[in-house]
Amino acid sequence: MQNTVTPPQCVWNHYLTAAIEACDLDDGVADKLISRPDFCKLDPSSQVVKTIDCTDTGCQVTITEGYANVIQETYAGPKSQNGEFIWYDLPVDSLFQAIAYTYIQNNVTYPYPMSLASPYINKLFLQDSTFNINNISYDEFEHIHKTARELYSFRLGGDGSDLTAFKAAGGKLLYHALNDPIIPHDGTDQEQQYDTNVADWYRLFMYAGGGHCGSSYYPGWGNYGFLINNPLPDLIDWVEKGKAPDVLSSLVPSTTKTIERGVCSHPRRITYKGTGDINSADSFHCV
Repeated sequence: MQNTVTPPQCVWNHYLTAAIEACDLDDGVADKLISRPDFCKLDPSSQVVKTIDCTDTGCQVTITEGYANVIQETYAGPKSQNGEFIWYDLPVDSLFQAIAYTYIQNNVTYPYPMSLASPYINKLFLQDSTFNINNISYDEFEHIHKTARELYSFRLGGDGSDLTAFKAAGGKLLYHALNDPIIPHDGTDQEQQYDTNVADWYRLFMYAGGGHCGSSYYPGWGNYGFLINNPLPDLIDWVEKGKAPDVLSSLVPSTTKTIERGVCSHPRRITYKGTGDINSADSFHCV
């Protein structure tokens, strides 16, 4: 939109690294993984005046207050101009490229439209494939959001709290990656506030080190991250035998070493016991 400040991608990457460094130990183990994003409170202003090497610009870049403000607003999630909630906040260890990608052309940094948002606004809502969403104002953004929810939320929205039909159909299991940049996990756990017996049919397993739609890329670890390890047998046992799962299994699909970790039923979280191999699920428990 009409941002007056657009950080180059190296600045976004710096904040991602800074968040992982600041919050790595919140789960009790140094593994470059944020397992407790609810504890992670990185203040973007703490990075102001720091100088970083930037491959995007080919030179060093200094973190400015303007850059920090953009990062903070991105962390906080979209709000109206009056500060009212529009959508949930972004996990600090998410890949910014998914929703806040920037590129440099002729020494000028430009924002690149979110790949999912652009066709939704252009083709579905405005029905104008030539419309450039980079040029929309905040007023237009709020109008598009409000009107789109009124027109399409009941068909396409995923934020409704009424899962009566899902429950009646025998629906049972749901899991969510903690650093999903497209569907923030804070929105997924809201359902548990509406039904005191929710654990009888709905259990949320939020796992660290995974991205959107089963993506196994995790920023702190390079080119791989955790995936839920075959939850179908757990689901079958719950539906057919009434045996509800308390812990699921997750693993890193790597050919060089085996890394396994349990995934606890929400609101419990996986925590290091204090001793043992950090690559073994036996070294962690639910608290």
